Amino acid sequence: MRRFFLRYKEKVQLPFVCLTTVNDVNDELLYLMKEAGCDLIRFGIESTSERICKNIIRRRFSQEKMVSIFKMCHNIGLRTFSYNIVAHPSETREEMISTMIWNAQLQPSGIRVSLGYPYKGTDYFEIAENMGLIDEELSFHNYSSYSKFKFSLVDKCWIDKFRIFFWWWLNSYLNNECSEDYSRLIDKLENIPMHRWNNKRDKICLDLLNLDSEISQKYINEDVLHYVVPYGDRPDIALLYEKKGILKKEMLDEH
Repeated sequence: MRRFFLRYKEKVQLPFVCLTTVNDVNDELLYLMKEAGCDLIRFGIESTSERICKNIIRRRFSQEKMVSIFKMCHNIGLRTFSYNIVAHPSETREEMISTMIWNAQLQPSGIRVSLGYPYKGTDYFEIAENMGLIDEELSFHNYSSYSKFKFSLVDKCWIDKFRIFFWWWLNSYLNNECSEDYSRLIDKLENIPMHRWNNKRDKICLDLLNLDSEISQKYINEDVLHYVVPYGDRPDIALLYEKKGILKKEMLDEH
C-alpha cells in the first residue's frame, strides 16, 4: 500500500474515496492516503456493542482503536464515513443506541444505518438460525426498511422509529447547543402509541420531518454542528453539517 500510494500520487494525481476498517490503517498509511489525494474514507463500524461484535457479527477491533483512527483522520483533514447496522438478532435498544453514542463521539462526515439481514451461507445466518430468531414467514430481501428477525411488536415499532430518525439520537449525544432540542424530539417520537404509529406512520413522519427541518435550519443559521438528512432519496444517510458544508451527493455510497 505504501508503494501504491506513492505511485498514485506521482502518476494519477486524482482525488479518491476508499473503503476500509480501522484495523487496516495506521497513522503512517493515513498520512500517505491524504498526500495521495484521498478525500473520504468509508469505515465499516457496524456495531459498537461488545456482545454483538463478539457473539453475533464477530468484528475484531477495539473501541480505543476506532476512536484513535477517527481522531487521526480529523487531525490531518481526512473526511470519514461510518457504516452501521442495527437490529441484529437479540440486540437490545440500549445496544443500538450505544452505536449512535459512539458515532456522536467519532463525528464522521457521514453515517449510514442499515438493518441486520441474514444471508444464507453466512455465519451470521447460522447464528441467528440457531438462536431461533429468523422469521421464516418474511420472504423479502430488504436491509433498509424491514427486519427479518423476530422482535416483539413493541420492539419492532421502536426499531422502525429508530431507523427512520436515527440522526436524532446522534444529535442528542453531540453534547452541544442542539442536543436538548433533539432529545425532546426523541421523547416526542417514543411517546407516539404503537397503534397510531402503525396506522398513520407516513403522516406522522412528514410532520416530524417538517419539525426537524425547522430545528435544523435554526442551527444551520447559528453554525452549530449537527447531523442532517439532506437527500430525500437517501433517508438512510445522515451528513454532518459544518461551516464548510456537507458531503456532496456524488460522494455517497450508491448502494
